[in-house]
Amino acid sequence: MVQIVEAARLKARTHRLAVVIGLVFVGLALWYNVTLPIGESDNEASHYRYIQYIKTYRDLPPAFYQWPAPPSTDQCQSPSSTDVQDPEHQFRQPPLYYLLTSVAFFWLDTSDPWWPPTNHYSVHSNHPDGGYNVAIHTEREAFPYQGTALAVRLIRVLSSLFGLLGLIAVYLTGRLIFQPGPSPLPALMMAVVGFVPTYTFAASVINNDILVGALGLWCIYFCALSVRSGVRIRSFALATICMALAFLTKYNGVILLPIVTLTGVVLLVRSWRAGNARLNRSLRALGLIIAIQTLLPSWWLLRNKQLYGDYFINYPNMIQPFTTKISWLGAFTVPELVTRLTNGVKFTFMTFWGLLGADFVVLPEWLLNLLAILTGLVVVGIIYQRRVRRESGSLNRLALISLLVIVINWWFLYFLINLQPARGRYLLPMFSVMGFLLIWGSSALRTRRFPWLGAYLTAGAIMAMGLFVPLGVLRPTYATPALAADAALLPGEQGTYAHFGDIAELVGIEVEPASVAPFELLDVTLVWRALKTTPNNYVVGVHLMAADKTYFGGAAHLPGKGNFATSLWQPGDIFRDRYRFYLQAAPPGTLPIAGQVKISMYCPNANSQPDIPVLDAAGNAQGDAVYSTPIRIGLSAPNPPPQGDDPPLARFGDEIALQQVTGLPPGLHLGAELALDFTWQALAHPRADYTLYLHLLDGQGNFQAGADKSLTQERYPSGMWLAGETITDTHRLTIPVATLPSGTYQLTAGLYDPVTQERLPLSADAAQAHPDGLLLGPATLARHGHHLTDRHAEWSVIARGSP
Repeated sequence: MVQIVEAARLKARTHRLAVVIGLVFVGLALWYNVTLPIGESDNEASHYRYIQYIKTYRDLPPAFYQWPAPPSTDQCQSPSSTDVQDPEHQFRQPPLYYLLTSVAFFWLDTSDPWWPPTNHYSVHSNHPDGGYNVAIHTEREAFPYQGTALAVRLIRVLSSLFGLLGLIAVYLTGRLIFQPGPSPLPALMMAVVGFVPTYTFAASVINNDILVGALGLWCIYFCALSVRSGVRIRSFALATICMALAFLTKYNGVILLPIVTLTGVVLLVRSWRAGNARLNRSLRALGLIIAIQTLLPSWWLLRNKQLYGDYFINYPNMIQPFTTKISWLGAFTVPELVTRLTNGVKFTFMTFWGLLGADFVVLPEWLLNLLAILTGLVVVGIIYQRRVRRESGSLNRLALISLLVIVINWWFLYFLINLQPARGRYLLPMFSVMGFLLIWGSSALRTRRFPWLGAYLTAGAIMAMGLFVPLGVLRPTYATPALAADAALLPGEQGTYAHFGDIAELVGIEVEPASVAPFELLDVTLVWRALKTTPNNYVVGVHLMAADKTYFGGAAHLPGKGNFATSLWQPGDIFRDRYRFYLQAAPPGTLPIAGQVKISMYCPNANSQPDIPVLDAAGNAQGDAVYSTPIRIGLSAPNPPPQGDDPPLARFGDEIALQQVTGLPPGLHLGAELALDFTWQALAHPRADYTLYLHLLDGQGNFQAGADKSLTQERYPSGMWLAGETITDTHRLTIPVATLPSGTYQLTAGLYDPVTQERLPLSADAAQAHPDGLLLGPATLARHGHHLTDRHAEWSVIARGSP
């Protein structure tokens, strides 16, 4: 008895580190589980409904089954909308994960039809600024869990157990690799696989990725066991069964085929070396194994063919010949192909470490850069091990084979999914291969006192990353905006105090920057105060419109980037919501121009009155939108040109120069409209939006006619001009010739601030100054009685540039 207890203690000490890592992994997966809102993984709604269907009808669902819409009081949701994310897409997946889950939770009530409403304006729905959440999350998801929330959280726990099962296979594989003698490397290999965010995330949501990954890891273990010493046909049989089950879980299980094939070849070679008798036995055994494991997925493929006429149900890439796909490479030039492959490898690297949420949430760039450095150091370590530690020849050969397997499988998937790079989670069945390389390369860093220093550091770094993700990535991604204590505006925010119906008050707006060019980012911050609760999820549209109604882009999505939809607002909630978008290209000749940000709130699917009416603070109707103060749209102005021999006609203060005036005709028709083109240059940033006046004076200097209009007719107010900019502006003046008496007339022009009514002083070097401003030209009219003797008034034009 004492010996048995001592043996148990020894075994416990041997596996203690692995047990600790396994417990930490389960705890971390549970943390991911409760941190991640329901539905926020790739097609989790459809995965869950697959299980619901099996539990309800005790049958596999039709591949193109349309799930009925859950009940909703949201009037902004289209009555015809099914409010689901392509349920038929997951219903055509192989069934093993869903069958096992349905059996494991036969006792669990999944009849609750509720599911978080879909956010139709997320990044997943092609709205770049709409947030990463695919659903609108309510109090129904809060603890204590009930109904759908409880069922989802519990089923996610089963995924965590599948993940732990896969890690056990990684640990056993490590023990095969790093034997003989006690070593922490198998447990550390287990850690670097389990704490990669991609693996932990897959083990904390409802999806079939984690089961295909776990089965793949066991397949690799049995492959390693079958060739560890001699020929172990039984282990190879278990490897092929795991591969077949992985294929029945998800089609990417087919990536195990190269490593299983390689293992079979190794066994055949060893049997051949052992003699013909052994070879014949091995051939018969392998043939039987292949036949048996082929039967496992065959029933599924034949069923699909019989029911839908397609073995893979709308996965044509699974049956297209590889020769056809290889021929597609000919469509690319060599530089294009190199660029394509380089970007593909980068994508796989990025998503290997973490492609979370609904396949759109990635790790921060700084973290990916650190992981790239870590990967580079591991590669250096592998090279060092091969060149310096020649006594570890078998491990060095295994490292080379592992690299080869990764390359082969990457290419295999690249062709399988029609020349598209593989997502990291598609490689989950191969994660033990990556784990071995990470541990073997990092173990090159060692000292006499700490022989496994590098391996511990690498495992610790990856574990720290896994612990960081829930707090540093997932929680901020799905967090609601912070509520403000009061509605006091911050510096730079424009007060609007406009009410959108009785739903909310738009307290203020801030638009940054004040000058923006096409293809640049514009940030718009809205300060909201909720006035009442509503079951409706209104969309807020933020769009930049130019003064001539040219559209320059915008964003439209649920508030809080979908995390704080209007159905979640409580009266008195005050928060700031940011919208960000890139400006579109401008039509030729449009820029520069003034623009305003238009803010509206509407029901996207309403049959009538989709826009919420806007009221001012006094309750007066203001239309259906709120507009910001104007901003400048245009490229940066050039530097001021050097002064030459041709000075401007006039300078108005130290702000604006008049370069030329065109359009003064040699003869003016009676009653005609005079259209003059002024070319201005900003000497500095003008301090106001100036108005241009045109005055027609008689011989005594008395005003007879005139026109005062803002520069550029407010299309591009002077207060937006940048130093050095040149602007051409047309102004019109109707000359009441029919009522003018005979005599000499003068046309003058000048600039003034419409707010203060102060004129800009005319420079002393103006081409022709006048007490009323800049003299543009005189005209003489002669009359006999009440009839003009000449049909034209003759102008003496002094403005440079006139025809």
